[in-house]
Amino acid sequence: TGGNDWHYYAGILRRLGQDEHDLTGEIYLMVFAFYVAFCTIGLLNVVTGIFVDSAVTTRTEDEVVDAFKDEMNNRQQEVRRIFTEAVGGDDESHHHGMKATLTYEQLKEQLDNPWVKAYFSGLEIDPNEAAIIFTLMDTDHNGRVSIDEFIDGTMKLKGSAKSVDMLLLMFDHVRFISKFNILCSYLEDEMRSIKSVLLPGQWTEPKIFDNCGASNVQKSVAVIPTSPPSSPS
Repeated sequence: TGGNDWHYYAGILRRLGQDEHDLTGEIYLMVFAFYVAFCTIGLLNVVTGIFVDSAVTTRTEDEVVDAFKDEMNNRQQEVRRIFTEAVGGDDESHHHGMKATLTYEQLKEQLDNPWVKAYFSGLEIDPNEAAIIFTLMDTDHNGRVSIDEFIDGTMKLKGSAKSVDMLLLMFDHVRFISKFNILCSYLEDEMRSIKSVLLPGQWTEPKIFDNCGASNVQKSVAVIPTSPPSSPS
């Protein structure tokens, strides 16, 4: 910085004593040396802390992916344990055979367990809605839930609805309206044909369901793919 060296001021402080037996200069020198050492160590600690903090907070993409996989695996293991305890079987046999199924009564009884209730609450799943939970998990509607359905259902029910879930619901609703309108238009045309044969010239009412509007909706919906495109062989 263009300033004097610290040794220069240390020499001045050391010569503050009145005579050779006066230790005032030595005391000032020790205080000055402590100040220099304190500032140097403090500066080094700050620099070291910056580098350490940067190294700790910087995570590679692989570490993020591995942490996510570990979290998902741990969650699946906990859900698998809940299923095994509910059906009252051995975890190894269910892990390899996966033949056991869960009934509504078993699920309701398991959801009364304080630990299971707390775990489901942590996943933002209301454990008091046992019937709704079981219905959503029972994808094949056979009255029993397999371990795959239980794990997959728990993973999907975790948390609140996402934007993609709401968009998918709106998309399915539009497709249903389109198909329903086409069906009603077809039935109306068939009823008109039957009535025109039985009562010729007496059908004067306008059509209630318009197939053209449904076709337009169906064309617009058909633009959105329902499944990912297959890769070329």
